[in-house]
Amino acid sequence: MGKLLNVTYLELNSNQLDGEVPQDLMKCRTLSLLNLAKNNLQDGLPRGFDSLEKLVIMNLQYNKLNGEIPFDLSNLANLITLDLSHNAFAGCIPPTVSNLAKLQILNLEDNELVGLIANSLYALPSQPQPGSIFLTLLKSLTELVLSGNLQLSGELPALNPKTVIAISGTGINKSASTQGEHWKRKSNIVILIVVIVCMLAGFAIIAMLFGLVILKKFDQTGGEALQPEESSLSQIVKGHFITSDSIHNADLEMARA
Repeated sequence: MGKLLNVTYLELNSNQLDGEVPQDLMKCRTLSLLNLAKNNLQDGLPRGFDSLEKLVIMNLQYNKLNGEIPFDLSNLANLITLDLSHNAFAGCIPPTVSNLAKLQILNLEDNELVGLIANSLYALPSQPQPGSIFLTLLKSLTELVLSGNLQLSGELPALNPKTVIAISGTGINKSASTQGEHWKRKSNIVILIVVIVCMLAGFAIIAMLFGLVILKKFDQTGGEALQPEESSLSQIVKGHFITSDSIHNADLEMARA
């Protein structure tokens, strides 16, 4: 492994690799993607991850890794995805994970982690309890999965409203502000639906009124068109009687002569 010093992507997932994660891996300073998921890797992680300064994605899910999560992982300033789920990691989540400003996905599901999820920096005493992690500092977080860690506790802070959160099987509670954001999103959806329904109803009413106006104009036009016909018919009838009278008078004069 130490000979692959210039490797950028290392994807060995879904194999039957066993043993430990090699220490020589820490010499691959150009590594940006590390995917060793779904193997049989055991024991703890080696020290020295802070040397992988360009690492962006780290996926070690579905192995048999144990021990504590190394503190030096939190020095990976470019890390976007950290997935250590479905292992046997124990101890606390390193509080310095809060320093990963670019972190978007944090998945620690189904481990044996313990500690306190801090609601805010101001809600804690001047010397926070060991194991406290300040998730409010992870501004870029879009997915947080902590499910299956029974000993995790505390109150989940109000994160980005778009963040997907999974905390089932833990002692973590959602804060009132987090629940408020949830209800706020629901309320916005309901308001949007009401507005759309009102707009559709308004269009329907306008269409009905327009139809009535057209129908009324059609009726008036039809009545006016019939009047000349009636007038013509009256003239024909009157003409008939006038002609008949003239013929009758002419016959009388001829008889007198």
